[in-house]
Amino acid sequence: MTFNSRATKMTKAPVKLAGELPQMVVFDLDYTLWPLWCDTHVTPPLLRRGNDLNQIFDRHGEGVGFYPDVPDILLQLHHSEIHVAAASRTHAPKVARQMLSELTLNGSRRDAGRNPLKAKDAGSKGTLSAIQLFDSMEIYPGSKLEHFRELNRQTGIPFEQMVRSSSLPPRRCESSRSNPRAYSSPYQPAALLRR
Repeated sequence: MTFNSRATKMTKAPVKLAGELPQMVVFDLDYTLWPLWCDTHVTPPLLRRGNDLNQIFDRHGEGVGFYPDVPDILLQLHHSEIHVAAASRTHAPKVARQMLSELTLNGSRRDAGRNPLKAKDAGSKGTLSAIQLFDSMEIYPGSKLEHFRELNRQTGIPFEQMVRSSSLPPRRCESSRSNPRAYSSPYQPAALLRR
């Protein structure tokens, strides 16, 4: 499955979002940020060719990248000072992290111009590794409930201030039999974690 991303350049610099915003946006990875399951559709090693943006290749030369709008969304959230997290139950956490590390995009960190020590990590020629836009990562097999509990424990951000972005509805993420009240408010992590 060769993936050719059309979104390699932001059309304009990210503008800080205004209004009532969540403190955290939590992204699933597979079929949310990219169009595949990283534990079954790609074969490591994953490598970037030259200065390609939003494009890496697996051992068989198959191209992999984010969905076209993902780079802009990640940059917009980052520049709006919203905590960006990844929560994935993949059985290939090393591959997922490598994909986030190797995929590059046009842009810069919000602190690149202010802190000379961080500026050197911001990438060259206005590019950066996508992993630099994530503030937290819970990438391991198991329960999505545990991922959210751990994000809450690490950050202190209340569940009510977390927004989940996933290709699967909550009922597909956790068995409703094991937590019958978990789905009273679909797509809200607070409802997933109430006991």
